Amino acid sequence: MILLCGAAGLVACSGDSDADDHDPGNAQVDIATDLVRPFEEPEPLSWRALGEPGIGARTAAVSIDPYRRDRVLVGIDVGGVGYSGDDGRSWQRSAGLTSQEIGRFTFDPERPGVVWVGTMGGPHRSDDGGETWELRRDGMPDISPDFYTSPIEIVLSDPSRRGHLLAFGGSHTGRSSLGEPRWGTVWESFDDGLEWSERSTIGAGANIVAAARTADGTVLAAALDKGLFRSHDNGGTWTPATTGLPHSNIRDIAVHPTDPNRVWVALGAGDPTGIAFAGGVYRTDDGGDTWVANQAGLETYLDAAGSATSNYETIAVAPGDPEVLYTADSAPGQETIYKTVDAGRTWQRVLDGPMALNLAFPYDSGPTALSMVVDPEDADRVVAGQGEYLLRTADGGETWQQISSTRTAAGSWTGKGLSGLVATDISFGPDGTTSLMALDGAGLLRSGDRLRSWSRPLVPWDPWGGAYEMSQVEGDESQAWLLLGQAGVFNGIAYSADGGLNWEVQVDGGLPARGAFAAGGYAVEVQPDGTVFAIIGGELYRSSGPDSSWTLIQSGLALTDIERSETDSGLLVLGGEAGLFTSRDRGDTMDLVEGTRVRPSRVVLDQDRGDIYVLGWREPTGGLWRYRNEEWTRLFDEVHAYDLAIDPSAPEHLLLTTNDHPFHDVSAASGVWRSTDEGSSWTQMNQGLLMPRVSTIAFDPNTPGRVVAGTFGGGFYHTTGVVAP
Repeated sequence: MILLCGAAGLVACSGDSDADDHDPGNAQVDIATDLVRPFEEPEPLSWRALGEPGIGARTAAVSIDPYRRDRVLVGIDVGGVGYSGDDGRSWQRSAGLTSQEIGRFTFDPERPGVVWVGTMGGPHRSDDGGETWELRRDGMPDISPDFYTSPIEIVLSDPSRRGHLLAFGGSHTGRSSLGEPRWGTVWESFDDGLEWSERSTIGAGANIVAAARTADGTVLAAALDKGLFRSHDNGGTWTPATTGLPHSNIRDIAVHPTDPNRVWVALGAGDPTGIAFAGGVYRTDDGGDTWVANQAGLETYLDAAGSATSNYETIAVAPGDPEVLYTADSAPGQETIYKTVDAGRTWQRVLDGPMALNLAFPYDSGPTALSMVVDPEDADRVVAGQGEYLLRTADGGETWQQISSTRTAAGSWTGKGLSGLVATDISFGPDGTTSLMALDGAGLLRSGDRLRSWSRPLVPWDPWGGAYEMSQVEGDESQAWLLLGQAGVFNGIAYSADGGLNWEVQVDGGLPARGAFAAGGYAVEVQPDGTVFAIIGGELYRSSGPDSSWTLIQSGLALTDIERSETDSGLLVLGGEAGLFTSRDRGDTMDLVEGTRVRPSRVVLDQDRGDIYVLGWREPTGGLWRYRNEEWTRLFDEVHAYDLAIDPSAPEHLLLTTNDHPFHDVSAASGVWRSTDEGSSWTQMNQGLLMPRVSTIAFDPNTPGRVVAGTFGGGFYHTTGVVAP
């Protein structure tokens, strides 16, 4: 299994309880009362969102449609855009994005349905309220297959001139890039984004994390670690506007809807000079000439170690009542949402960790509120995007509802149609259970009711550490091994003797230290006799079982993947830097298969015929290769081929996924491909699949014709009727 990267987010935890509603101080918190979404079987060969707990990744932005206020948009860190047309009761994924790494939304001030979103691949426009998107970046640098060229954080409309737009180069989620991306560039268009030209550059090419127009047309922009800048000529020239601000880490801007002189900014923690500062909120009443602290009642804690220093990443003003604002401290361990009703002179807590004990969370991030939006007409209605889920209040913060997942009566979870999980593996137990693996807070998800609801059985171990891969013993209802970690970091190996209900985690006994970083492959494989193999950072370890220690048996081969034969006793096939290897002595010696055509990122063994399939992801001679009768045949020449599933009932029936990393302008992934003739010909199978980056796929042995696929940033999908003709 090759792993790309982790989704961004904060490491934070909070309690999770089914207790009755109570009044925790000054805020009443309600468990969401939405009904459990009924499990819907997809149409044959048409993908449907699986229904695991929703979001599961950083929510990069939220917005409420000013023309249709029950419509909410949410941008997910590396997961694209989702929308709800019923105030968050259900969600759908948008289509048409060529880049899934999201900045901020802006609605056109005059035309209903027209909305812009910034992405790392450039500006996208929607004419239907965010349901479908079109990339509009003509005039910006040519698209690169290797890095970002024109990351856009936000697009601002000019109310005085229809079609006049400014687009700002940056990323408030903190993304970086190789190459020469145009950070800090201000782009201008006079024709609704059909053509762009460079207008100016802010802060010597700094990352622009926020921008806004005041009521008189003045443009403000915050450049990461450079401070706040102001323009009176539509972005042509810029001057600093930082007098009175304690440091330059400005994260967000809120402007008064009618008073051009009143503006608020949210400050994050720290400072590039190396002097530690806490975050907070500052206000200007003279258009940015001077700033004063506006944070009575806010926590402004300064942690000597730095990790828990107060950090304010978002601030939102109520357009209908600009005396009302909301902000949040997102520092790990002290996450709190605040509200003011006097324009920021004083603030009150409306949700924090203790208050949230009764609020049902599917994941373990506290009420971080990384992005917030207030209803244009109702100052009491707020949607807040958290580290891994969404919250909503309709009464000014007196009560809150979690609106991205629903808890069942049994305590498990179902999603509401929108997931941001970065999938890594799918595993089916012989007892009918299904396990999903993903990065970050998801880790391991388990369903014992045939995909209808999900639990997280490894939460007590680590609420954030991710999972690489699972291996279960065929024919055994209990034994399962799980390799934990993500992005090159090892987080232990877990063993379950009861089908995944309970786990014991091993972090010593010959294994690398927990938290060790080692670039290279990560995979786990268990044999019927209980012998377990693990590739950790490209090195091969072996253990005789849960009560035995681990032994490093192969090093220096940069191994990537491992699979065992079910019919040829003792045969292991492994991928490595030099090519395809086989072993018949439990990994003690490795034989290089001569003539290997590609460095394997993934190896798949046809258990019936003995054929070995090798995928070479983003390799010059990559794609899908088959090794049969000592001969190599290239079956699929797309270098983004990533994973392969063989129909257990018909080995000539193949499903292949494509994937792409999120560190360049446009994703080259093309979704799922199907072959019914051993790979001689292929057709795309993407109906309903709105995230083309597909990282794992598997036939469900417990339900003939069902296939489950996991995506890189869009969660999991399933479909039915996938049978050999």
